[in-house]
Amino acid sequence: MIEIIPFHNNPKIIWLDTNVINDMTDFIMCKPIDKIKKYRASILLEKLQALVNADKIICPFLKQRDEYISTDVSEMSDTILMYLSKGKQLKTYLTENLQMKRMMKLYLEKGNRFNMEKQDIPYYYEESEEARKKSKERYGLSVTVLLTGGNKEILDRENEYLFNFLKKRKEELSQQNKTFDEVLCEELSSSSMLFDSGVKKIKKEFGYVKTNFEYLSAYYCRMYPLIAWQKLTGKKDVDAVLNFLESDYFFAIPCEDIFCQLGAKILTDPSRNIVHGDCRDVRSLSLILPYASLIITDKAMKGAIQQLKLDKKYDTKIFSLNDFDNITKELDKM
Repeated sequence: MIEIIPFHNNPKIIWLDTNVINDMTDFIMCKPIDKIKKYRASILLEKLQALVNADKIICPFLKQRDEYISTDVSEMSDTILMYLSKGKQLKTYLTENLQMKRMMKLYLEKGNRFNMEKQDIPYYYEESEEARKKSKERYGLSVTVLLTGGNKEILDRENEYLFNFLKKRKEELSQQNKTFDEVLCEELSSSSMLFDSGVKKIKKEFGYVKTNFEYLSAYYCRMYPLIAWQKLTGKKDVDAVLNFLESDYFFAIPCEDIFCQLGAKILTDPSRNIVHGDCRDVRSLSLILPYASLIITDKAMKGAIQQLKLDKKYDTKIFSLNDFDNITKELDKM
């Protein structure tokens, strides 16, 4: 059994779901919201702002910008998120690749302790020329202006496709009476099957197992396990990589563990419907959960994480906005 040793960054990492950003935006923009929500948003923004200014916390972002890009207050939402994150964005593929390569090294050494490390969470940071000289002042908040951001039409199409895909798969699994454990097994084994089919496709196209693909191209991402293996051992051993992908070591990689467990949970929970953004939330949480000190997400996702005891495993406190008093108590301790 591989023991996972949690890591907590300094400054502490706090993850904010899009609904938290939206509530604070509505408050600042004086949108018509109920008194309780308005009060919570004002207190939460004040406390987070003070902790960010004191370099005690940071609220890095992943996919939140993709979710509010189509709203009429996207600029204000962006201002809040860029301020609280200091413009620091986490990149899923970098963390996933770093975790895999380090776990692969542990597998080769036959070790049993996997330490979460700061190097696993590199920040992607890109500014305009103007923003490099000085941060802009928007709505009284000094923020970093990024060049990153998705195309609304493309993001909407992707979100709709993922929503329909998950909804259809859940219906099929329900008809087949698949259990959580059965679906979890399918999710965990999908990586080895994807890698195997990728190797066969590359062999057919190039006549050999090619690995020198352009960085982050589709083939590079699909063949990354072999690329990482080759860098660690100097050998291009497809069978050895398949053995790793089917081992307990691979299943213990934090981002794989969390992604597959949360995915299996929402796909087999009869009391929960698939909603837009589920795929993005699961992907984001699978990355940030092992490193964050505190996560504020929606009630359903909080329930799923706690039922799977992922918060205990990775020593992370999970809340929804309904836990406002507990959130403020935790923030006051920081």
